[in-house]
Amino acid sequence: RELSDIEYKFGDLEDDDAGELNIGLMPTFTRAILAPSLVRFSTLRPHTRLKVIEAYSGFLTEEIGHQRLDFAIVPANANVHGITTQYLATDTEFLLTSVDTDRPHLQPVDLRQEQGLRIVVPGTTNARRNKIDTYLATLGVTPQRIMELDAMMGTLDLVASSDWVTILPGVLCAPDRAGRERKIHPLSGLALTVDYVLIESSTKPMPPAARMLAQIIEAEMKALILEASDWSKCADPVPERA
Repeated sequence: RELSDIEYKFGDLEDDDAGELNIGLMPTFTRAILAPSLVRFSTLRPHTRLKVIEAYSGFLTEEIGHQRLDFAIVPANANVHGITTQYLATDTEFLLTSVDTDRPHLQPVDLRQEQGLRIVVPGTTNARRNKIDTYLATLGVTPQRIMELDAMMGTLDLVASSDWVTILPGVLCAPDRAGRERKIHPLSGLALTVDYVLIESSTKPMPPAARMLAQIIEAEMKALILEASDWSKCADPVPERA
């Protein structure tokens, strides 16, 4: 690993950015963070060939273990042998509903007060699934129906066109901040958060260009998380319930 670091440093001295990068991101990041990150990175490293794989955390972790990716960003999970983990940020999860629901956009929702909850959740290979299940169990919430859907665009379309709801991180909800196609609701009563980590091989270091891209993505992510932290402040007061 140390020898590879030295090689990368000499490569930087030669100002050679014509290498190739392979990174992995979840749909959480490709919806709102990826495009501005790529615009900035391509300006700084115009000759670097970049391949981005969109997948869920289980697959991305396996790819890092096989050294087929330079880095990936996933929710924090159990440590895996051969993989180095770096904490990046903590995001807040929100309830996403159709615009046809009665609740105002950005109004907090207590799931314990919801009747006939129909919720879309990720599959068991997604690191967030166990946290969502634990969250619902802790609140004593038993949904009327649960649908497993490992297709983010499909989940968003289903929520927009039906009474199904889902729980998603703030960085993924950002494009719905205006409330035109879907409404965002802070979860009241008990907060639900997700930690994001950068994972890479323990024996194969990231090239400097990969580290640059990781830092750009991290900055975009933290900016959206900061914005999402203000959504609850914009909410209307929650009416008293009988």
